[in-house]
Amino acid sequence: MRNKQQGPQTITRIAAVATPIFFFFLLNVSAIQAFTGKPTLSVPIPNVKLTDLVTKAEGDATYLYIPWLAQYIAGVYKYALGIAVVIAAVMAVIGGFQYATGGGDASRVKAGKDRISQAIIGLVLLFGSYMLLNTISPSLLTLDVIKIVQVKKQPFDPIVLTQTSLATTNTDTGTQAGADAAGQQTSAGAPKSTFADCPLPDLPAPKKDDSPNGARSRAFRDGITALPNLPADLRPRIAAVAEASVRCQVRMGSCGTTAGSIWTIAGIGKDELGKMSHGTYGTTRWGSPAKTYVIPTKISLQSLAIPCGAECPDSEQMRKLCNGNCDLEDAKEPPPKNKDGTTRQAQVVRRNCAKPGAEAKQRLREIIEEDPSMKGWPDSWTNQLEIGDVIVVYNGNSSCGSAHAQVFLGWASEGKARLANGQWKGPLWFSTECLKRSCGNFAIVINIFKPKQLVQ
Repeated sequence: MRNKQQGPQTITRIAAVATPIFFFFLLNVSAIQAFTGKPTLSVPIPNVKLTDLVTKAEGDATYLYIPWLAQYIAGVYKYALGIAVVIAAVMAVIGGFQYATGGGDASRVKAGKDRISQAIIGLVLLFGSYMLLNTISPSLLTLDVIKIVQVKKQPFDPIVLTQTSLATTNTDTGTQAGADAAGQQTSAGAPKSTFADCPLPDLPAPKKDDSPNGARSRAFRDGITALPNLPADLRPRIAAVAEASVRCQVRMGSCGTTAGSIWTIAGIGKDELGKMSHGTYGTTRWGSPAKTYVIPTKISLQSLAIPCGAECPDSEQMRKLCNGNCDLEDAKEPPPKNKDGTTRQAQVVRRNCAKPGAEAKQRLREIIEEDPSMKGWPDSWTNQLEIGDVIVVYNGNSSCGSAHAQVFLGWASEGKARLANGQWKGPLWFSTECLKRSCGNFAIVINIFKPKQLVQ
C-alpha cells in the first residue's frame, strides 16, 4: 500500500532542491555599475523596479543611500507570496479531487481532507503572520534603505604628512640659539616692533601647562583683538599679533598650530585656536602666471627618508620609498594608538641615512639644487615674501617631514628674515635667519603660504 505521506514529502524534497537554484539565478546580477547606479537582474521579477543609488551630503559627511536591496527583498517576498497562494490553491484543488473521487476508499478521502486543510493552514500562516506583524508595528514590515558613510580617499601625500607633523609633533622643531630674555634675537636694521612689552598687563601669568586653546590663550586673543592701536590692515595686523604673542609669552602648541593661531587671531578664517589655519585659508600658488611655492613631490618624498631615525606612518608608499632602509616599529609620534586601541606602526629610517640636523639639511639642499625646476631657489621664492606670510623650512630632524613653520615679520638685514616661532613645550620666540644665498648658510624653504584673501 502507498505511504500516505509520500505526496507531501515529495513536494518538500522538490522545494528544498528548487529554492536555492531559483534564488541563485534570481540573484545573479549582471552588473552593479561601480556603485553609481542600480543592479541589472538576470531574471526580472514582475512589478519590481529598482532605483539608483543616491549620494547625499549631511553636515561634514557624505552618505551613500542604497535603496534597491530593500526594494529587491520586498519584491521577492511579494512574488513568493503570490507563488505560495497559487501552490496552495493547486494543492486544495488536488485535495478536493481526491476527496470527491475517494468513493469507499477511506484513506483517499482522508488524504484529500488533509491536503485541503494543509493548504488552508499555509494560507492562514502566510497572511496571519503579515497581519500580526502589521498590528504590532507596521515598521516591522518595512526595510530601511541602507545608509553608508562615504570614506574620503586619503592619498599618500608628503606635503600633507609634513603639514600634519607641524601640528602634531611633540618635538621642538626650531632652536632659540642667540635669543635674548624676551625671546627676540637682535639684529641691526630689524623691522620696527609694534610692542616693546606685553600690551596686556592684566593677562594671567604664564604656566607650563598652558594649552593652545586654554584659558590664557583665549584671554590673550580677546584682549589683543580689543586693542585700539592694533593695525587695521591684515599684514601688519598679523605681525602685531605675532609680536604681542612673543612679548606676552603665549603658548600656542607646535610650530604649525602657532602659525595658524596667529592668523586666526589676526582675523583669517574661523576662530580656531590651536589649528593650522594657514593650511586651510592660505595658498602656496600666486603670481602671473601663477606659480606654486612648494617643492616638487618627488623631492618631498625623498626628504621623508633622509634623516636617521625619521619616523613616518606605515604605508605601502613609505615601504617602497624606504627600499629596505627602514624598520617597522611601534610609533612614537602622537597619537601612538589607533582608534581601536591597537598600537600604531611606523617606518623608521635606520640605514643609508644622514645624521639629523646639518648633514640631513645639506643632503636635501643638494637634491633640490640638482632639480632643473628649482632653478633660482631659494631667492626666487623668498623674494616673494611679505609680512604675515607663513614659511615652512626643512630642519632635518627625526619627525616625519622634518619641518618647522614660522611667521615672516620682515627683513632684518640683507637676506636675513625676522621670524616668529612656536614650540611644543614653551612660549613663542623670535629668530633672525638667513633665507637667501647672499647671507651664506641659508635655510631650506620648502613651502610659502600667503593668505588667500590677499592673493589676486
